[in-house]
Amino acid sequence: FGGPVTVNDTLTAGSLSVTDGLSVPGILTVTGDSSLYGGLFIETLSPGSGEPLYWDDGTRKVCYLPSFSWSLDKERATSFKDDFSKILSVEAKTYTRPGHQNDGEIGYVPEDFEALGLRKLISYDKDGMPRNIHYQKITLYVIEVLKELQQEVNNLKQQLSRKSGVGSILDKLGW
Repeated sequence: FGGPVTVNDTLTAGSLSVTDGLSVPGILTVTGDSSLYGGLFIETLSPGSGEPLYWDDGTRKVCYLPSFSWSLDKERATSFKDDFSKILSVEAKTYTRPGHQNDGEIGYVPEDFEALGLRKLISYDKDGMPRNIHYQKITLYVIEVLKELQQEVNNLKQQLSRKSGVGSILDKLGW
């Protein structure tokens, strides 16, 4: 396309580039200020994968978050330490979005995460304000809290078994 393109209804294309550059098959590039009203649906990202897309305020791009997590895609992996129990203080909210008062949603508020020091679970806008929550990373915190709780249960079982025969009773019950 050599000039501005306006789509008032549906645009279907296997390859489309709206730039001053080259057209690349399978890629839609929009340069300059653009608005999208309604939904953006990408059907063939990875067939059947349901992989999430997210907006990265730092790069100002829609990014694909691949779910593969093998060691070949990582460098300098070290143990991550944090006060994982802080996740238990986050309060779930119900809310609506501006202009969509009839569409109730549930979730968390990124400012709450920042106030608790859970900065690894949020991203920030260009002004340094908390903007988005990385919901998929919350699982890591929950698993770490569960591991800590399991260790506490194991310690309590050991203490009980030393004080009396209660430990053997718990073992028989499968605890």
